[in-house]
Amino acid sequence: DHGLLWKHMHWRNSHQVSRRSRRLVVSFFCTVANYDYGFYYYLYMDGHVESKVKLTGIVSCGAVPLDQKSYPYGTMIAEGM
Repeated sequence: DHGLLWKHMHWRNSHQVSRRSRRLVVSFFCTVANYDYGFYYYLYMDGHVESKVKLTGIVSCGAVPLDQKSYPYGTMIAEGM
């Protein structure tokens, strides 16, 4: 259920009619290295489409020799990391 889609009241006999809205969610995930991208498409009954992209991930840590002061493929976050 996604709220009220439409409502109408006939003015001659006060007959009321309403319909609830629904939405269809189509989603998928893509993993690129240490990140996961979630793509969401929301399809509503009134014809509009909404999309969202969500990003999750983890820090990808690696060890380097203790005498190494820089690393060309990332940022040093601590000594040896």
